[in-house]
Amino acid sequence: MADDLRTALARTAALGDSCRVRPQCDGVRLAADLLLRDEVVDAHAILVRMRAELADAQRR
Repeated sequence: MADDLRTALARTAALGDSCRVRPQCDGVRLAADLLLRDEVVDAHAILVRMRAELADAQRR
């Protein structure tokens, strides 16, 4: 899962979109690091929050 998150971040950066969602990208990177350390509960909480923030940004 952490590798999938890193791949998604790389694709976002390649498309030039990461600057628009920088805080959320940073949150996903943190969650990926947490998953690599088997801190699933904390990673899940961060990912849920990042998803909500991205959904809010998309509605604007």
